[in-house]
Amino acid sequence: MISLSTIMIAKEIDIDKSKGTNQKVLSIFSPAPEEDTVKRMANIKITFDKKLKQKSIKKSIKLKYLGCKQERKAVIKQRRDKNIQKCKQRYKKNKHLKRECIQCAREVFRYQKKRNCKKRDIKGKVKYLKKRDVLLFNPHKKLSPGYYQVTVKGLKTQDGTKIKKISYRFEVSKNNIESITLSQNDINLKEEESTKLTLQAIYKDGTTEDITKDINWIIGDATLVSIDADGNLKALKAGETLVQAEYHGKVSQEIKATITAKEEVINGYVLPPEPDETLNNSTLLGIDSNNNGVRDDVERKIIKT
Repeated sequence: MISLSTIMIAKEIDIDKSKGTNQKVLSIFSPAPEEDTVKRMANIKITFDKKLKQKSIKKSIKLKYLGCKQERKAVIKQRRDKNIQKCKQRYKKNKHLKRECIQCAREVFRYQKKRNCKKRDIKGKVKYLKKRDVLLFNPHKKLSPGYYQVTVKGLKTQDGTKIKKISYRFEVSKNNIESITLSQNDINLKEEESTKLTLQAIYKDGTTEDITKDINWIIGDATLVSIDADGNLKALKAGETLVQAEYHGKVSQEIKATITAKEEVINGYVLPPEPDETLNNSTLLGIDSNNNGVRDDVERKIIKT
């Protein structure tokens, strides 16, 4: 019998594999072969001891994404259940916040299904810095956590020496991130207004990085606000909800988004917002948000008529 836990673990990728990295013409690699603490904004730099021929440089270096580690479903479920228990204890007396917190706890661990761990070529620009004899590859996008392979071939030095094919691997580690934090505090918007959210990753060495484009947004009530891939939050309708960001299992602080109804103006008269029917009809006086002695629903009816 094959155990399920064995099936669920992704195949490990060997990053020790390298070829042609000990040639005399090479001096420094960045990231270094087999390095496992590379940051997401890394560029590939290879320093040579000799000048290179310009014609051989243009398509000489390629970067390939080999895949990423997938956590076992059992581990994810255990961590999620632990967070749900914390929600129940934290908001024991507040059903509304408990419901939102539990929903957030469940959302956090859905990222595992969405991660793109397929092998793919990474697009970027190749440069040669003549003065420093550095071959440089700048990826067009920040690197996702996972394993990468650098391949360099077809190079020649100016004195005609042919450089053997170079191939090595490294890992971009998500564990290098200490915490993530949203740069905004609580948000107040009117319906149809927008604002931009930004998320900062704080690394163990104290440096920070904007990772807004590569994260999963957790919204307590998705009918009130929407957030696009660039972090633009749009207010949809009046209400209050909690917003968090999640990046590979790390969760930011909660911020509260308060959405107020868009002002309706008829002949210069500002109407009070449409009241909640249940709350409004729970008493004879109803809701009077502008404190003018008239129920909001009655006032709206009079002005509109």
